Amino acid sequence: VLPPRLFSYFVPRLRPSDLPLYATGYAAGTIASLQVHALTVGTGTETRLRLQSSFEGLPKVHDAMVHLEVKECRTSLEDVRMLTDSLGLAHFTLPDFARRLQRLAYKGELVGFLDDFVAYGTLTSNLGNVGVDLSLRIDPQEGTAFDGKISTQRLHVGQLIHKELLGHTDLKGSIEGVVKGGGKLHARTQISIDNLEFKNYTYHHIDLDGDVTPKSYSGHATVRDSALQLSFTGELDFSDSIPQYQFAAQAPHIDLKRLHWYEKDSVAQLSFDVNAFYEGKNLDELLGSISFSELRYTNPNGTLSLDGLRISAFNDEGGKSITADSRVFRASMWTDQRYDHLV
Repeated sequence: VLPPRLFSYFVPRLRPSDLPLYATGYAAGTIASLQVHALTVGTGTETRLRLQSSFEGLPKVHDAMVHLEVKECRTSLEDVRMLTDSLGLAHFTLPDFARRLQRLAYKGELVGFLDDFVAYGTLTSNLGNVGVDLSLRIDPQEGTAFDGKISTQRLHVGQLIHKELLGHTDLKGSIEGVVKGGGKLHARTQISIDNLEFKNYTYHHIDLDGDVTPKSYSGHATVRDSALQLSFTGELDFSDSIPQYQFAAQAPHIDLKRLHWYEKDSVAQLSFDVNAFYEGKNLDELLGSISFSELRYTNPNGTLSLDGLRISAFNDEGGKSITADSRVFRASMWTDQRYDHLV
């Protein structure tokens, strides 16, 4: 058992502490083939690290193969506070999301070399479980290639990011790509959400995929829920000085009542197709148009249909114009004020 006040002799900034720290374990072999068995470190009431590892090929670090197995790594919010207070780290403040994790544990492995390895494991907490699987390969000529996967089980996203409307989610996601010289990134992402709680409704079967570069994103999303059917395709282009955005969506069925988006009527259903293209650095500079077709809204009084509505925004005569055109009406607005001043 090692008293932490011992570490204050080596790190003067740490205040002498009476919080005990215990460590056990043993190593065997040579530098070229080193085995670390049953290394255990613990402190506080719940903080504990238990692992074993092997190193082959030292002292040549880049040629050395590592196998690290974390059998147990756990702590609690109370232990973290106790440790930081004991060491006099009054300036240390946990992020808001970390303070909501009362208990945290991890089990996993890392196998490979310094520039070519895989790591995987499971993180468990009072807010749900997260599984991670990552491979990384660094090549001075070809760049850094990565492949990562993540999955969640009953992860309470709302409590984690402090958003009351959000609840639990179960999802699987992946990202695969490469980063070359100068930060040139190209990656492919995929997310499949089995369920997501939002505003007291559980959404099912949400799929998202896309391609990412430093100056663009293109993606596709589908929702196949009994209360919401949606298909969305969009592109963001930042290659020019003025960003450009375009998207198209088809929503053959949206049950606003069941989704708790609109609850004044016993029946509230919406469907539409939409296409949009616009550009601008912010809301005040936004130029472009958005077009709706097959727009239908149903309530207890019947169905309202509007096939064809185009809303355009553009600069005109030293000001800004917004027009709305359809088969049944036309409206326009001109202003020399900023949009954010009108809201």
